[in-house]
Amino acid sequence: MEPDLSIVVPVYRNAETLSRLVEELERTLLPLQRSFELLFVVDACPQHSAAVLARLACGRNHLRWVVLPRNWGQNWAVLVGLHWARGARLVVMDADLQDPPDAIPHLLAALGPGSAVVFAGRRGRYEDAKRLFTSRMFKISLSLLSGLRLPMDAGLFLAMTRPAADQLLALRQRDPYVVGLLSRTGARLSSIPISRAHRPAGSSTYNTRRRIGTAWKGLRCVWPWRVSGGTRSLPSLRERIRTMGATLCQGGQPSP
Repeated sequence: MEPDLSIVVPVYRNAETLSRLVEELERTLLPLQRSFELLFVVDACPQHSAAVLARLACGRNHLRWVVLPRNWGQNWAVLVGLHWARGARLVVMDADLQDPPDAIPHLLAALGPGSAVVFAGRRGRYEDAKRLFTSRMFKISLSLLSGLRLPMDAGLFLAMTRPAADQLLALRQRDPYVVGLLSRTGARLSSIPISRAHRPAGSSTYNTRRRIGTAWKGLRCVWPWRVSGGTRSLPSLRERIRTMGATLCQGGQPSP
């Protein structure tokens, strides 16, 4: 039987937080009394996260993971997870414990006829002032370029319906930025405020150079002239995912 809910988590240099994340997710989701799966996407993580997940999967039929043969980056890892996820509703979140699992019921409750995608609008001082300011300016710019389709606090902690995920995967984009691309679907978008925590271990892999590159990629995904042309000859995101050579695993063994 297909699960009602899929939690999609891209993994890169997060081996030390995976065990606690799984425990906190189970503590949040089990009382909801709905079927769920935890789907991790190991983006060629150098910390042997796949081995950690294989250990955690013992006795957990709801835990699966996808292993990518090379590093594709966070946005592709999220899209791969959405492709393989089976749930009617999907939640995307980071593996570093900054996205609080106990916010998931609030995101799901906000899904409905008026919102097919609900973003967790980031609140709190979870980064230094400079990074918070530049992040805020980027999100405002992204929202304006999308014609205000995107909320000004939209980030990659979100809940969505299966039809919204399918619309996203049907898009054609050479270098995808998930949040920006959602503004190009027909899905209705909204956000609710969620406090974000400080990172309990490790540090962000997004240095200044990567942040600038990600910002440019995001803006190109919603830039009006980019949307209107230049991508028609590309395969869909789902078609590209099928050629990546990803391996789906459960209980330490590849799934058929």
